[in-house]
Amino acid sequence: METSLASQEPQLAERRKRRGFMQSLVAAGIGGLAVGQSNSAEAACSVTLTPLPFLNVKSYGAVGNGTTNDTAAFQCAVDAAAAAGGGVILVPAGNYLISGTIYVNSHGITIQGMGSHTSVLVVPSTTTQDMIRYTHCLSCSIKNLTIQTNGTAASAGRAIHCYISDVLIENLWIVNQFVSVEINGQGGRVTILGGYYNPAPNGTAVLAGGDVSAGPAGELHIINLVVDPGAVLPQPAYGLRLRSVAGVWVTDCDFIRCNVGLMIDPPNGYSVVHGFFSGCAWDTSASRCMVIQPGAGAVVFGMHFSNCWSASSTLDTCAIGGEVNGVQFTGHRFLNSPQGNGLWVTGPSAKNINVDACTASGISNGTGFVFVGNATNFAVRNCTTAVHGSHAVGAYLPPNLYGVQVTSGCSNYIIANNFLKENTVASIIDSGSAPKVVANNLT
Repeated sequence: METSLASQEPQLAERRKRRGFMQSLVAAGIGGLAVGQSNSAEAACSVTLTPLPFLNVKSYGAVGNGTTNDTAAFQCAVDAAAAAGGGVILVPAGNYLISGTIYVNSHGITIQGMGSHTSVLVVPSTTTQDMIRYTHCLSCSIKNLTIQTNGTAASAGRAIHCYISDVLIENLWIVNQFVSVEINGQGGRVTILGGYYNPAPNGTAVLAGGDVSAGPAGELHIINLVVDPGAVLPQPAYGLRLRSVAGVWVTDCDFIRCNVGLMIDPPNGYSVVHGFFSGCAWDTSASRCMVIQPGAGAVVFGMHFSNCWSASSTLDTCAIGGEVNGVQFTGHRFLNSPQGNGLWVTGPSAKNINVDACTASGISNGTGFVFVGNATNFAVRNCTTAVHGSHAVGAYLPPNLYGVQVTSGCSNYIIANNFLKENTVASIIDSGSAPKVVANNLT
């Protein structure tokens, strides 16, 4: 039997009563009381009231006019929340000048604005330091804000720096920061949920393990993030850069108009392991869309790309070389690189590169899939290098010069069950050595 509206009225009335009570507290500014303050309600009681976890940053001296330095006010609000055991720091509409670093070193602290472009943290373009630094803290978050410079793009510093911390970064617009978000140190977990990042020229949107001396960064999760400097702005160096990290999950993200959309380049003695990328696009890159190139003495292994897209680069849409072991592409599209190649793999250290059900097209002066430098242990299966798009409406990419190329010295590979038609010069050039399987390809 369905519950009638009348039978729900007592519960609804109670909810409205509680909601009205909380709204009256916020309107009265009680949520902004510093720890240790009292009010008339508390004075009338014999029981000490627990401080409310809602702290209005303006109650701690923030002005929000874009010119008054509000750094100290934000730090006071953070310290008050920490003393209370955690809380939500409310950032009303306004432009808050932050000229120093806000330090968050305690658990359960949320910094929450009224929405992007409504609550704005303004950073001097001359800054070289972090704006917000999380250190050894759990269950923290920052939400619904814009972080931007007050002039030209920053040439150093990070908007948000997480060091061995559990932080949720949700729905932030970060504009003209040299590094939008950086994570460092073993044991932390950072989740980026939504948002729009426009890094400074030569900067980076998301950097994992930039400080390799701190050890590999902990888990990084990125969902529904857009990185795009816009068509008229100088390009940042990297959309996502992985230097030393022990686990990465990236889902439904766009990394557009960067010099390199994805850079995985651990230095000597470090590694990037276990990366899972799904439904992502690396597009319109000044150099390459994706580069996996560990330094000498470094290693990358366990990368999986599912239903992703790398397209419209000046050079190869994806280049792999160095000590790389285990990269899987499933349903990936390598498209529209008129001066480069689709996928370029350089051996002999790059091994176990598997390409399945992928498309490489629009490589009008190059090759869809290329394996050189004594590459070994790779496979291209169920892929196509045919013209991509619709002839009927005139919206299609031009054909490749070549479908697949394997140079001499390569061995231990499989090229099978591929559709390699519609290339202008040749479908397949195979100069590799046995053992190998090259079979059942339509050419």
